[in-house]
Amino acid sequence: MGSLVDHQLLGEISTEEVERACKVACWCIQDNEFDRPTMGNVVQYLEGLVDLGNPPVPRLLETILGSSTST
Repeated sequence: MGSLVDHQLLGEISTEEVERACKVACWCIQDNEFDRPTMGNVVQYLEGLVDLGNPPVPRLLETILGSSTST
């Protein structure tokens, strides 16, 4: 988690909050714009008011992950 979070926030942010933010980010970069959440939903997800399922892996992220594992 340390590589994902600013070192000044360590101890002030939970693993759950980091995971939630990463899920929201993945939902927001979905290839199909209709699969992306509204800003209102993003706020609710980040505040933990609404459960956020696992998003499909966007093609961009698959490409990035694929290129980093082949080097």
